[in-house]
Amino acid sequence: MGHLDYICRRSPYTDPNLYYEDFSREIDEIWRLCLKYEIIPEINTRRFYDEDAILSLIPIYRQYHKMGGKYVTLGSDAHVANIIGKYFDRAEHLADLCQLRPIYLKKQQIVLATEI
Repeated sequence: MGHLDYICRRSPYTDPNLYYEDFSREIDEIWRLCLKYEIIPEINTRRFYDEDAILSLIPIYRQYHKMGGKYVTLGSDAHVANIIGKYFDRAEHLADLCQLRPIYLKKQQIVLATEI
């Protein structure tokens, strides 16, 4: 599943971040559907230059784990080569804080990112 915080990029508000406490019902429904259909969400690093963006995602991904989520994919939303993998260290730290394991898929099978 593409990054949950995509909408934050073009937010017209002073604080563009997404907060679990403001949208818990909607976020829980997204996570419920991901778990039901075995859809693995992405942690996207496009906004990870901003510490507040990262901090706002912690409760969201912790809730995913609390509901039974185990895995995430990492994406850098790169449209140019030098941005591929940018801030993956921060995404891996976020995943670790939320007790989620970064993976990728190979021939539709889960491979732990640590096995690369």
